[in-house]
Amino acid sequence: MPEPRPSFRPLAPWQALLALPLVIALAATTLGVLTLPALATADGAIGTVRDELLDLPPLPDVVAPAERSRMYDSGGNFMGYLVGAENRDIVPLDRIPERVRQAVIATEDDTFYEHNGVNRAAIMRAMMTNVQSGDIEQGASTITQQYVKNAMLSNAQTLERKLQEAIYATRLERELSKDEILERYLNLAYFGSGAYGVAAAAERYFGVGIEDVTLGQAAMLAGMIRLPEVNNPIRSPEAALARRDVVLRQMRIAGFITPEEEQQASTERWDPERVTEPPAPPHPFFVEYVKKLLLDHPALGETRQERIDAVFGGGLRIHTTLDQRMQTLANQAIADHLQDPVEHPLGGLLSLEADSGQIRTMALGPKEFGSCEEHPDDCHVTKVNPLVPGMGGSGRQVGSSIKPIVDTAALDAGLRTSFYTSVRDGKEIPGCIDYKDGEKGLYRPVNYSPTGGSMDMPEALRRSNNVYHATVVGEIGPQTVGAMANRMGIGSVPADYPHCSIGLGAIDAFPIEMASAFATLANGGVACVPYAITEVTDADGNVLIAREPSCERVVDQEIADKLVTMMQAVVESGTATAAQIGRPVAGKTGTTNDFKDAWFVGFTPQLVTAAWVGFEIPREMYGVLGHRRVTGGSIPAQLWHDYMLPTMEPFEVEALPRVPLDRYTPPKPKPKPQPADEPPDEPADQPADPPADEPPPDAGDGNGGNGGGNGDGGGD
Repeated sequence: MPEPRPSFRPLAPWQALLALPLVIALAATTLGVLTLPALATADGAIGTVRDELLDLPPLPDVVAPAERSRMYDSGGNFMGYLVGAENRDIVPLDRIPERVRQAVIATEDDTFYEHNGVNRAAIMRAMMTNVQSGDIEQGASTITQQYVKNAMLSNAQTLERKLQEAIYATRLERELSKDEILERYLNLAYFGSGAYGVAAAAERYFGVGIEDVTLGQAAMLAGMIRLPEVNNPIRSPEAALARRDVVLRQMRIAGFITPEEEQQASTERWDPERVTEPPAPPHPFFVEYVKKLLLDHPALGETRQERIDAVFGGGLRIHTTLDQRMQTLANQAIADHLQDPVEHPLGGLLSLEADSGQIRTMALGPKEFGSCEEHPDDCHVTKVNPLVPGMGGSGRQVGSSIKPIVDTAALDAGLRTSFYTSVRDGKEIPGCIDYKDGEKGLYRPVNYSPTGGSMDMPEALRRSNNVYHATVVGEIGPQTVGAMANRMGIGSVPADYPHCSIGLGAIDAFPIEMASAFATLANGGVACVPYAITEVTDADGNVLIAREPSCERVVDQEIADKLVTMMQAVVESGTATAAQIGRPVAGKTGTTNDFKDAWFVGFTPQLVTAAWVGFEIPREMYGVLGHRRVTGGSIPAQLWHDYMLPTMEPFEVEALPRVPLDRYTPPKPKPKPQPADEPPDEPADQPADPPADEPPPDAGDGNGGNGGGNGDGGGD
């Protein structure tokens, strides 16, 4: 809004004396009849002039009217509004067409640009009308007085309020220009049906911006101000059209339009199909997450109510990290695989930029966003967002998608990728205790399919071997794995997690946490905190929140590069071949051993995406979409593929790190001593490769065995 003029001086005695007739007229107008009690009251008003006008108090502070907030995507494109109790869009006067201003002036205050805040002639006319009728039949409030009443005072029909209104109006006219007052008035006025301000009203009733309203629409808007819930076309089209024609006639009388323009505008039809609600931002699961972040942010207010007022009525400009192109592709990938909101599980896709932590995608389906209060047993919608914390979910078991983090912790603790150990089913794991079913005992995990022999780390990760990773946890301690998970971005896991079943994924985490942990590896060991909001400003452009990437090295780059090298083999020839997209990809599948949750978390150099599938209320996923059992290498990897393939098209193909790995080399057998006159025996055969412990993805891709440790593990 424009800056007010400097405050004016109190009225001089002679000015107050001239104001006495006005006070008496105001008293008579307000009370309706010039009876003796009314004159007595007016006599009291004279005392008010004597006592208060000579030393007029300053105008009260005006609280800025509520204004809806705007949300933008990562490219600065407008997404929609966050609207509270008052749907208002504050616009400068130069955006409001002259025909709208003229319509309002013609019907509400035809001498607006001539008086000093109070129209004395109009007051006297109203006084005589009210005296004759014995009631208040005609008002005399100017636009300035109406603004003062709505912005500074109450609607009480009392002499005191009417006097204050006139006094403040006169003073306001000395502090603000006429255009400044008119701008404030048009943005404050209520137009019915939840529309506040002329711009929101134009959208609400006509589906157009205020700049595009026709003459007939301008007259209809002006006609609503006096009785907004009576003369608005949604409530009463006939009354709205009749009032519009009155305003057009007043505009002609005032010289604003010609008779021909009046006639043409009076033939305009109102189209109820153009009625609109303020557009809410699309992608509601992401938007609700942003709302929560804002409502928890101290920069927007000390109390929750202050933050609510700011978010929904503070006219904020909220800039987010969402890429709407990617989001649309994610929604489509989910819709292509999961259509039935009751029979099919939920599928989620969440993408991060590895080198910044910016959330690019947050998609969930097939359930749409909504409440299930009316039909909780047959609900096709949900407000629960299991992809991020604080949105109704409590985390989901991650299964074998934890194994890259286990291996990261192992290398950080001093183990080598050549660490070679037996992977025999049921092998007792030294240093681990099983608390399964409430009883303490030896920890003896098994693999998805019967496996014997031994493996080193690259092969065990490629095959998602359970016994190998349980052995690693026994070597370094589950607390070491928990601490590494924390460092890499999985805050849901206690840093001192005590159970060896962490190595098989018997922990709960959110997809955003798993994506963040994998982004740490994709970013060379540098963890960046995920975020969804880049900047929030108020309506005047003042920055309230500004967010830059918050990154910290938590893993040596050499270790991170080794993990990325091993994880590429998972996609190339391991459990995630369905995720191949014709460019370098690294990742890891995960499935819980009760088949309630299935994951694939993978990345290219530019983008990390977590794909998760599971029912909102966890239950086994058998026979879904032709899969005997849903595993990480089936629907999640396919979702990831169908989303990432088109998503990555605009990006250059870049290589992921591939570094030499220490591999276990079996020792050569010593030759048997031979007589000098006999040739040596042929070299002994090399040990055969141990059999794979995982079937192809459709057969289950390695869901794993006895989790133990207060939870079931997984292994794919």
